[in-house]
Amino acid sequence: MKKVKIGTETFDTQDECEKYTRSILKEIGITNSVKNKNEEYFNFLFLLCQRHPDHVDKLNKFLDFQILQDVKGKSGLALNIVNNDNTYTEISWRTCVTGKRKPITTLFNSALRECVSYQIKKFRDDSDLSKCIICDCSLDNKTPHIDHEIHFIKLVEDFMRLNKNITMPITYKKKDITFETIFDDKDKWIGESFAKYHADNAILRVLCETCNLTREKYKKIAV
Repeated sequence: MKKVKIGTETFDTQDECEKYTRSILKEIGITNSVKNKNEEYFNFLFLLCQRHPDHVDKLNKFLDFQILQDVKGKSGLALNIVNNDNTYTEISWRTCVTGKRKPITTLFNSALRECVSYQIKKFRDDSDLSKCIICDCSLDNKTPHIDHEIHFIKLVEDFMRLNKNITMPITYKKKDITFETIFDDKDKWIGESFAKYHADNAILRVLCETCNLTREKYKKIAV
């Protein structure tokens, strides 16, 4: 496997680079200026970001870095670029590690998930979050996970099978503040159609973290 070299640091694998980056983000902590807190780590992150496939555009107005709580993962930290015009640009430090764009399928599924996020929230708000529906353990002082009994990926596959007129878009946008992947305006109808399908066919349930993360992954059945 090809080694990853960032400045004076050399990592045998991308996993090692990811672990190191996560550790320095945690050490720096939430801040509006990495440069003011740790110049050595600031330099490392700047070199790391040059591995991003869109680094020329991302770093066009670069001034500094901001570290903030990752809204998509409560225990994780996200990285923003602070621009010289007082704006911010989202950059995925994990994408910087791999040096590769996310596959179109991943972006498509992310956009579909965002389209049904309001349904997930409503289910959470209306549900008994006191215990896991599978193992019956108490969820007191724990974070309940809302899971799709029918795997989300299968729902997407079935939806696409029923709607052969839909072609998976190539371009997407980012949501303000959270930077979640969303459809371009011209493709919003796809998300609206999937939201209706999801409302009719998805079966949601409350699980503990263990039952959710250890459930068997969906395996596509060859036709």
